[in-house]
Amino acid sequence: EYLGVGLADALITRLSNVHRFIVRPTSSVLRYRGAPADPLVAGRELGVDYVVDGTIRRAGEMLRITAQLLSVEEGATRWAGRFDEEYTDVLQLEDIISEQVAGALLPHLTGDERRQLGRRGTDDAEAFEAYMRGRYHWYTQSADGFAKSISCYRKAVERDPNYAAAYAGIAEYHCWIAVYGLAPPTEQLAAAREAAQRSVALDETMAEAQTSLGLSLLTDAAQWQLAEARFRRAIELNPNYTQAHAHYACQLAMEGRFDESIAEARRACELDPLNPFNFYFLTWCLYQARRFGEAIAQARRLLQSEPRYGSARFILSWTLRRTGEPIEAVADAKKAIELLGEIPMLTAALASAHAAAGQTDEARRSLAAMNARSRTHFVSPYHRALVHLQLGEQEEALNLLEQAVATSDPWVVWFGTETQLDPLRDHPRFNELLHRTHNPIASRRGDKATAEDKARADATPSGQSQPAAASRPVDNTGPRGTDDDEARQLYVAGRYFATRRTAEGLRQGIERFKRAVVRDPKFALAHAEMADCYSLLNWYVEPPPADAWANAKQSALNAVEADNALAEGHASLGLVLCYYDRDFAGAETELRRAVELMPDVPVARRWHAFNLSAMGRHDEALSEIRRALEVSPLSPVAATAVANVLFFARRYDEAIEQCRKALEIDPGSLSTHIVMRWCYEMKGMCDEAMSVYEEERAFAGDTPTTRAKRAHVLASCGRADEARAILLGIVTGRGEQWVTAYEIAVIYSLLGDADDALNWLLEAEKEHSVGLTYARVDPRIDKLRSDPRFDELLKRLFTES
Repeated sequence: EYLGVGLADALITRLSNVHRFIVRPTSSVLRYRGAPADPLVAGRELGVDYVVDGTIRRAGEMLRITAQLLSVEEGATRWAGRFDEEYTDVLQLEDIISEQVAGALLPHLTGDERRQLGRRGTDDAEAFEAYMRGRYHWYTQSADGFAKSISCYRKAVERDPNYAAAYAGIAEYHCWIAVYGLAPPTEQLAAAREAAQRSVALDETMAEAQTSLGLSLLTDAAQWQLAEARFRRAIELNPNYTQAHAHYACQLAMEGRFDESIAEARRACELDPLNPFNFYFLTWCLYQARRFGEAIAQARRLLQSEPRYGSARFILSWTLRRTGEPIEAVADAKKAIELLGEIPMLTAALASAHAAAGQTDEARRSLAAMNARSRTHFVSPYHRALVHLQLGEQEEALNLLEQAVATSDPWVVWFGTETQLDPLRDHPRFNELLHRTHNPIASRRGDKATAEDKARADATPSGQSQPAAASRPVDNTGPRGTDDDEARQLYVAGRYFATRRTAEGLRQGIERFKRAVVRDPKFALAHAEMADCYSLLNWYVEPPPADAWANAKQSALNAVEADNALAEGHASLGLVLCYYDRDFAGAETELRRAVELMPDVPVARRWHAFNLSAMGRHDEALSEIRRALEVSPLSPVAATAVANVLFFARRYDEAIEQCRKALEIDPGSLSTHIVMRWCYEMKGMCDEAMSVYEEERAFAGDTPTTRAKRAHVLASCGRADEARAILLGIVTGRGEQWVTAYEIAVIYSLLGDADDALNWLLEAEKEHSVGLTYARVDPRIDKLRSDPRFDELLKRLFTES
């Protein structure tokens, strides 16, 4: 049986690499294993157009596999094959079947699709067998199955130390052992992160690897921005990978971004409608959003289809306590334990339910038993703290929550939203714990007017290659400026797509905003959001669309025309004038107006500061950016922006110190690492610059842009031959793997090649490269400043400001 499940899982993974297919994941098809099932009935239940059905027979070292591709609608066979192979050729079988099935569905596969389809995780048949056994055991979702799966994964990597998928499986195992509280989390999460990093290092294009790293970054180090980047990267690599959508949904819920969270969770359910795990996550996100009625209804629907799904009983018990139904909560907690066993978090859920029902003796007996066990075994302090809170014992709860942080309990990521923690929201000790876990909600508490530090990162100079993008303030009352319900719904949907910060997400956002303004041409906020999406295409699409800036400008003008008192419209127009027109005086007028209209919103002040910096007005820029930091003192984006302005002012030591402060807020901030590396390059601190670069590369993977960054470091440190070798590959391969012309010009400038640097700056002008905005102040091109041709170029480029 393991071979059938394993080969099905491998084929699903292969076929999912062709993004024109939406392939139901292994978890959805497992219900059909064992007993004979009609494949056409299964296809209709799964809601698919085609089904691959097959059998495996083994005789000694020989395998006989029959497979057929069936059209569910027609009830007819589209392709069939029979294969007799030696057992050691199972990898070859996977190749043949996946290629022939794909060819039957899409006769004209592109070259890239064929390459993706042909990718093997390993060429070692024994490693592949061990991995297939591991997947089989993992899908049993039992303690015994988990233990057997990790043993199989380890055997797989012993056979093939470069087997990325097996390392992703190892990471997944350790993360969930920590989440369930079955072992001390410090060791489990460290092991998960190590395995996930190894998986990504081996294959950064594998969605499973990116998802496992995102999960480990979130649960182990609370590196919120880096985790989100990994989940988004996984979805970009494989939009149909449900685990990425589900885990990203949870992170969004942790940050209070509930509309986005629920939309992601629903997408996972759409992609894998028979997997109870996805509907459990949806219920969880509804609960965290305090939509208790919907959460209860969703949990009960899940139990109707999966009566023995114990996790649904667990979340139902928690939710029923919040709606004043403690007796029912006790019953569901008991059923969860009956189905899943005496897991500490379930025991704590039952104790809390007893306390809510006034059955304090039972609650205290359970609590005493957990405390006694904690002397010899790990028992989550987070869940014990929740029992104390239900008993009204805040100080005891706070002591345990502090212990939870000290022991790396993965549940601390829910500090910001968990409703059971509400009695502690105004307690200084609890707020200190929020800050210690770098919780984005703690950052937003310093910014009363907006939740934009996570939902709206900034198009900062330090993020020229791929900036953290902007997003409107979270406003629970809905968007302003329209009475059209459908336009409002389109706006909300557009926001959901836009904040995913992928090329496809921005395009989908633009499409929704377009439809919104067709319905209501005076909907200024939708015009402003559309302007920002068009602007951000210049960072997220390589090469950027030729009309992106022009469309951004027109949308921003439409926003200002529709509502001249809308700060977002003036901010969007200021951004376009700064980066596209290089009309700094015009940008200053618009951004000052945005600041006047929204003085407590850091994003307008940041853009204003960068515009001043681009003009060389460093003292004013520094004053403005420090005001932004005062408004949002725990924002890593604002903290990095201060360092960015200091860098352009050539105050490198201060900039480095500011970067260190920013990294205390968010150790995984990629933009902070970029600014710090620039400073080290300019100071000739080569070892430090290369060390920071390696951290950047670990975050972003091996891409043409990261290779260009390595060339920057080498060129600034006098290792010209190595830099030129990388640069040659970048320039000759630019037709296939695009790198912005401005970054190429910077490398030539650092090498002292003025002619080539100037030629690439001219190319950057044609392309409207974002980095060119800072040509007057960028220290990295200082070697050009004595060249009269550079002076002429600056005069032509910039409107007098």
